[in-house]
Amino acid sequence: MNTPMPQIKHVILLMLENRSLDNVLGWLYEAENNTPLHVIPEGSAKQYDGLVVGNFSNPYQYQGKTRSYAIHKGLTGNPTNVPDYDPYEEYEHVNNQLFGSAKAWDKKVTPTKSNTPKPANMMQGFFQDYSASWMTWEQTLQILQTYTPKDLPVLHTLARQYAVSDRWFSSVPSQTNPNRAFAHCGSSMGRVVNEHKSSVEQFKWWDRSQRKYVWARNIWNVLDEHKVSWRIYYSSPWPPKALSPLKKQHKGFTHYTFLGDYENLHRFKKMQFFAEAVKANTLDEFVFIEPKWGGGFGGKYGTVQGNDYHPPANVRPGEVLLKNIVDTLKSNSEVWNESLLVITFDEHGGTYDHVPPPWGAPRPDKSEGDGFLFDRYGVRVPTILVSPWIEEGTVFRAPPKQHFDHTSLIATVLKWRGIDPAKSGLGKRVSRAPTFDNVVNRTSPRTDFAELKVATAAKLRPIKVANKTNTKVKIYLGWGNGSRKASVLTVTGKYQRAESAQYNANTDTASHDYWVSVGYWAGPSSDHEPVDRFTGLQWRLLWQGWRHILHHQSMTVKQAAITTKFGGNDVYDRHSKITISNNTHSRVYYHLYSKAEKGGAAGKTLKGYINRGESMVYHSGKDTFRWRYRVIFSTWVGDEVIRGKEKVDGTIDRSWRFFWGAPKVIKRNGSLVINQPKPTVSFQPEGWDIRN
Repeated sequence: MNTPMPQIKHVILLMLENRSLDNVLGWLYEAENNTPLHVIPEGSAKQYDGLVVGNFSNPYQYQGKTRSYAIHKGLTGNPTNVPDYDPYEEYEHVNNQLFGSAKAWDKKVTPTKSNTPKPANMMQGFFQDYSASWMTWEQTLQILQTYTPKDLPVLHTLARQYAVSDRWFSSVPSQTNPNRAFAHCGSSMGRVVNEHKSSVEQFKWWDRSQRKYVWARNIWNVLDEHKVSWRIYYSSPWPPKALSPLKKQHKGFTHYTFLGDYENLHRFKKMQFFAEAVKANTLDEFVFIEPKWGGGFGGKYGTVQGNDYHPPANVRPGEVLLKNIVDTLKSNSEVWNESLLVITFDEHGGTYDHVPPPWGAPRPDKSEGDGFLFDRYGVRVPTILVSPWIEEGTVFRAPPKQHFDHTSLIATVLKWRGIDPAKSGLGKRVSRAPTFDNVVNRTSPRTDFAELKVATAAKLRPIKVANKTNTKVKIYLGWGNGSRKASVLTVTGKYQRAESAQYNANTDTASHDYWVSVGYWAGPSSDHEPVDRFTGLQWRLLWQGWRHILHHQSMTVKQAAITTKFGGNDVYDRHSKITISNNTHSRVYYHLYSKAEKGGAAGKTLKGYINRGESMVYHSGKDTFRWRYRVIFSTWVGDEVIRGKEKVDGTIDRSWRFFWGAPKVIKRNGSLVINQPKPTVSFQPEGWDIRN
């Protein structure tokens, strides 16, 4: 058979993690009205199938109301960590994202050919599937947010300068391991989801007739049989020691998962040796690069930082990895002019895409799982081809009535080395998979080089905290996993009335989630409130545990409204007394006036402070005359000062405020209780909310 791409001696495949095409490349050609310079094949649509402002949305249902929210261009929060939580990627959730809606978001959706929704009704379940009770509303909206060329300049530059497919689908509408199995083996052997949440599994099974484990046949077995050199470069051993069944680590995820019995270990090298091979011009024919794994559930549950673009981790390390690989290849012009770099993502990872995956995928074998026959593709993912033999501004697709998926990687590599995919033993989907060798179509290599620049780390607005109450508050700002063991930052402390502080997250050396806890002083006035974390019984927590605060938010502790309640009666005997109780969070300053019942002669005026949680009692029954009593009080709204130094005259010092415009009557045997609920907290900005 004819071997395509004779000018190419090295194919380098980098498979990244969990991003849809719209999520990271939806705005690639927006400035050109989604019109690239070249499309392949000729006769296919002239426009890049990206996003258009205002054209796409997802519904959300809350308390019986349904509202539509537009797909958002750009990001909020920390722009390198969107979304803050890892979206769902399991088969059931992907079905919900594709075929669900706000009306059926909580039901298990199992589509079949007989009930296939029309494409116009698909792709409507991402928003509802992502939302969860532990997220803020602003975090929930992040599933509709998309990266722009400014956010991911390396990925966008490579896609524009070389070739990108807007019709490349993941192989399975599910998660990592089944899709990587299709990329290496042409089938997932009936596995629809990862067998374990840790992703630690091996594609082998027990063969009774042979009385041994049999591993799934893969592309490296085929290349070995045809004496094609190959190598896998990995970043870290796998599995993590804590998760390894035998406490034994292999040379990367791919080695353990698909080549666990492969004994020729020189085929596996750490990533730092990739640059040495390029420099020495000893790069193998087929090279597979395994990134450093990242991810985690996100938020208070923790995030693992890798360089694979996996949400919710920071995407900048992924940009750095891409730049380093391309710059390394370009550093040796001979290697660069003989190389094809393929960049793809294993699955969409729950992130939004607007193109419905097609049905009619060739079944690789007779396997099925969870009722799924592997006859439907997964969600679109970015696939970029980089080579000096590719025209700038190219968008490529499969021939009519065919679709690219990860088995096209196998088919193209095998054809390039003169191996018939139909005879490879890697299943029917590989044998029928379209190839992309026609994209490498220049007659001479390009000499222009696209300059790759990683986006400058976003400047985060400081996290601000402010005390607007009439008492001291304790504010603890920490990062970590949401437990009380979170590292405490410098804004921690007792903040007096009207004080504020801020923390500059730009000084962090790593990406963190931030958490806040607030307490207020509810005990009597004292110069010696305990400073240790809420150990004093008079400190009250506003909430149990920690609350999430976003990188760009401010938090204000607000004073609750003061209310008053009069009680008692006008019984006048030697036991009569007037009681004034202070149940607010600060001192009050009272005036108690007496006036004769008849004649209006003025009696006496009592003045004084009542500390927090205390009362004053005046024994009116001891008065020698029958008086009428009136009362007025002031609250302190100024800055905290040493007790006893506040101005006494409430009419002079502006930091004292009369609660009423004039004194009010209090009964001879009466009471006045001055109440104030605990402070409240507000976060700004709050984000958009369907409940508003």
